[in-house]
Amino acid sequence: MSHGEPTMTRFKDFATNRPLLFALFTILSWFVVGALFTGLVSVFLHSSFLDYGPQVIGTLAATIYVLFIAWRFGWLRAGGITSLGSWQTWVVALLALIYVILAYSFAFFGDFSLDTVLFSSAEARSIFGRQVVVGLVEEILFRGLILYAFVRVWGETSRGLLASIFLSAFLFEIIHLLQALAGRSFEMALVASLEAFISGVWWAAIVVLWTTVWPAVLLHTASNAAVLIKALSYPGIVLTASDYTLVILFQLPLVFIGLWWVYKKGPRSIVPDVPWAPLTIFTREWHAIVSRGSALNLGSL
Repeated sequence: MSHGEPTMTRFKDFATNRPLLFALFTILSWFVVGALFTGLVSVFLHSSFLDYGPQVIGTLAATIYVLFIAWRFGWLRAGGITSLGSWQTWVVALLALIYVILAYSFAFFGDFSLDTVLFSSAEARSIFGRQVVVGLVEEILFRGLILYAFVRVWGETSRGLLASIFLSAFLFEIIHLLQALAGRSFEMALVASLEAFISGVWWAAIVVLWTTVWPAVLLHTASNAAVLIKALSYPGIVLTASDYTLVILFQLPLVFIGLWWVYKKGPRSIVPDVPWAPLTIFTREWHAIVSRGSALNLGSL
């Protein structure tokens, strides 16, 4: 056994016994790794920390870190990262994608048209490239590693399975809320993050149903890119909270269908020695935090 093996074993045990704390730690360390590599690249290239190149390299480095964890845990296939799914999965994803793009187009711009000429412009290609990175990175983190960390522990009951979906979407929402607060009013940031939560729920349902993150990557990338590229035809457009609310309403049928389908398919037992109980998700994590804080006199919190 290698020197690093006991450490990874303990880390995996931590993910099993404290999945919520594991998710929070993973998100935080993902940010730290990304920021560290972004800073190093910006210094090496003598560019701004916010420039496209350093940001992409830093984000991809953070994603490699997440993939490394999934690989060492043996979760790459079980978490849907190396599984492509069936053709039925992709048919459902493509139909959902068409619906969502039309819904976004109507909610944000008031029409269903798509100017294909825009998609051949250099700016459109740049937008698409950025969204490929965003979709890939966020789906591998939230619907790959984190969602599976929840499902493998709590997925033995329907309640636990649905809670895993909602909790992963909630963490996804919090990240988007923090990002949105940087340049928007609180109202706009809140409704935009709520839209991210709604999207996160039915994307997670697809991943749980077919054990592959790649349809979610497609949905995330293509829907974002289509909206941003179409916005090139509307210079100066200002989106409102009502626009995002309409998008949320359009997505609710997908949420209900996805959750109903997950519930109908039923739970799966992955780690049977960690039983579900009401409020287990929160009480076990809270007790762990409190007991650890008491032992260390809150020095590490």
